[in-house]
Amino acid sequence: RAAVAVAVAAAAVETTRHKVDYDHGGVEDVSLVRLSAAAKVGVAAEAAGGAAAVAVSAGAPPQLVELTFPRFFVWQGDRVVVRDAASGDLIATLSGEAKAKDECGVAGCAGYLTWPPLVAPAGFSFVFESDHFDEAVYVPPGAEPSRFSAAGFLASLRLAPGCSTDKSCGPGGVCRPESGLCECGVGRSGADCSYASCLGVRTLHGASGVLASSARALEPRERYVNDAVCGWRLAAGEETGRGRGFLRLSIEYDVEPSFDFVEVYDGSGTQHAQLSGAGGPVLLTIPVDGGAPLIRFTSDGAGRRSGFRASYEFTAAACDTHADCSGRGACVRGLCACEPGTHGLSCDSKYCLAYNPPA
Repeated sequence: RAAVAVAVAAAAVETTRHKVDYDHGGVEDVSLVRLSAAAKVGVAAEAAGGAAAVAVSAGAPPQLVELTFPRFFVWQGDRVVVRDAASGDLIATLSGEAKAKDECGVAGCAGYLTWPPLVAPAGFSFVFESDHFDEAVYVPPGAEPSRFSAAGFLASLRLAPGCSTDKSCGPGGVCRPESGLCECGVGRSGADCSYASCLGVRTLHGASGVLASSARALEPRERYVNDAVCGWRLAAGEETGRGRGFLRLSIEYDVEPSFDFVEVYDGSGTQHAQLSGAGGPVLLTIPVDGGAPLIRFTSDGAGRRSGFRASYEFTAAACDTHADCSGRGACVRGLCACEPGTHGLSCDSKYCLAYNPPA
């Protein structure tokens, strides 16, 4: 179990205990703190092995809670997992060394991560996980020892008013006044959309759109972050009245082979593609039967490339023209008739698939 000291300001008005299921299967008691004003929750020390958690909510009636990290230095192999306290949706998985923008000075924050503020309608749950290595004893040659003696993180929380105009939501972002939440532009994340890479799982409601690992994905000098865990839930696939149909995707990708992946799942959780290396545009069509498809991007702790970009569209038919059949089939009455040796709803696979249309 990680050694964690939690400090909560006097503004916290209620503390209870409840259970949280960790991703790795264990169950641990955590503290639930209900806020009436600003409070701070921090890790004072990191120990080898295990996990510790704390949940923070806004009490009743629910209000927006904003989370920032004045201090953040979590070694590779360790991570802070932040979820929406009400829905359990992943908001961010964080590791590395980050600085707050106001402490970078005239030299800027080059070489450092700068985590954006995060916001949730009713609060957050945190899980801090550490591996079985005590990196704090290691100081690289020539490095300042004091920089490595403060490993851990400090999280600052406050009740937040939310966005009011699109200007609050960064390039390409849109403010949703009814919720006070920003809908960020392609490849951006954070409460104010200031972070130019993906974080956590986003829900997209449009029947068509574009998603990407970062705002500059696939540009020659772009590099995505290590230890990324990002997802896009395409909610139009489960909206009332849409019924059965198809999701068409066009994916171009450049990710570290065998270690970083772009994965496509249908609404039932069945995996339809796992892309690694470089390729595309790949045309992919999957069946939709009432659930929300998920696009997932993950990277490990070493090696980075320029990322991926995908466009998507929900349609009533698997194809409209022969071009929708990857150049390896013909569109016949809304379904691709694939050439021998190719399979899939868009003739995109060399392998026989369970969801092939009947010959």
